[in-house]
Amino acid sequence: MAELRIALVLVLATAIAPHRAVASDFWDNVRAPGMGAYRLHLRQAQAAFAGNRADVALQEADLAIAMCPDCAEAHVMRGRALLAVGRNGEALSAFERALALDQDALSQAADARAAAHSAINVGKPELGVAVLRRLLEGSDDPRGDPLALIMLADALQAEGPATLRSAIVAYREAIEDDASAAQAVLGLALALHRSGDVAQALALLRRTGPQAGPGTAGGWLSGPERAARVGLWLTAIDDLPAARDAWLRAADGGGPWCDHARATLGSIQTTANGP
Repeated sequence: MAELRIALVLVLATAIAPHRAVASDFWDNVRAPGMGAYRLHLRQAQAAFAGNRADVALQEADLAIAMCPDCAEAHVMRGRALLAVGRNGEALSAFERALALDQDALSQAADARAAAHSAINVGKPELGVAVLRRLLEGSDDPRGDPLALIMLADALQAEGPATLRSAIVAYREAIEDDASAAQAVLGLALALHRSGDVAQALALLRRTGPQAGPGTAGGWLSGPERAARVGLWLTAIDDLPAARDAWLRAADGGGPWCDHARATLGSIQTTANGP
């Protein structure tokens, strides 16, 4: 009998829930015309995104924004969908708009990491630093999110020489977690190389071996940052012709580390030419 009552409650709950949602949408429209449609499109965007249909999620997010242009949650959803389809610059603009509307818009870990991904990728790591620092500082266990910690280290390094020491500290913290060690080792080696500890950087990569190769680099990196990691790895394994090509790409990519890439390129060419 108890089982029958439970089953009946579940059936009634299933039957009533949609009506409650419809009622909520109705009163939303009474209080603020368009909000019911906004919530519907936002829910559909979230469902499509969860189902790996980023293109549909983007369409629904755009419809939600049309209903409520100043609703930050819809802009976050739009940014997530744009990032998923590879439109990183537009994604960053969506995340920036969300933050302008609500400073807490990127408080969720997945949203903060997505915003940082787009920011680092398009060469604006300062936003990545800001959102990831806030995420980790608000966590009871910052080391409980090793991916965010590595992304923060990568963003700090990409900002330039002024934040390089902070990046090294963050990489070392991330390396405490074995699951993230290989990904952090490559970033740490590059940071050490850029700080002038060339021998230590190369020794670290040679000691760690192939598991710290360029394939471990995060997909959020910009072209020059990825090229620098490839160049360093190839330098460590003494593939100097390929290393020169990689450092050349890093030097031509713009950003605060161009001079380092050019200097490294020059030292490799001197080594290859001999005394």
